[in-house]
Amino acid sequence: MAGSMRLVASPDTWELRVYLGRDSSGKVKHRHLRFRGSKRQAERELARLVSEQEAGPEPIVESGLKWNASTTINDAISAWQANGWDDLSPSITRRYESIWKVHISQAIGNRKISSLSTYELEQYYRQMKNTGLAEATVRQTRAIMNRACRLARKWSGGVLPNPVADSELPNWSISDENPVRSPSLEEVQRLISASSQM
Repeated sequence: MAGSMRLVASPDTWELRVYLGRDSSGKVKHRHLRFRGSKRQAERELARLVSEQEAGPEPIVESGLKWNASTTINDAISAWQANGWDDLSPSITRRYESIWKVHISQAIGNRKISSLSTYELEQYYRQMKNTGLAEATVRQTRAIMNRACRLARKWSGGVLPNPVADSELPNWSISDENPVRSPSLEEVQRLISASSQM
């Protein structure tokens, strides 16, 4: 069992957090308490709470997800969301959620991990590029799927593969980007004229 503490109000208010286990969906659960006192007193209280938790019976957790040949990318991302996204910052969580919903969920997310080839993944990245998506978006999409499939491989005891690991992104060249140009003399004169009329 583990615990952590952090100062929430100077000089002597601490938040103590004790790991309780996982719920039936696999989500990590913690017990949070506020404690007033010195750092040493807070450390002692945290140690007491952790030993109290360790003395109790280990919670039995049953996951509703079966890790087998029918597990999809969406299943893997959903399991990762329930068992790991709590450790991410809120802004990263929002970004992952957005990429999942917009670029993965209704497209390649319904594919079974066991039947998905590296070739098909690379085709998907190229389709994303051809629709005008930025390199960063395609790269983040691949990163999310890679992490989810890597976790699915681990959680399945090696039963599931990680087809994303060997996949490569298409190349973006400067000509793929919208060129930036300097304004012409006429455009600058019009801007100056328009600003002076305001």
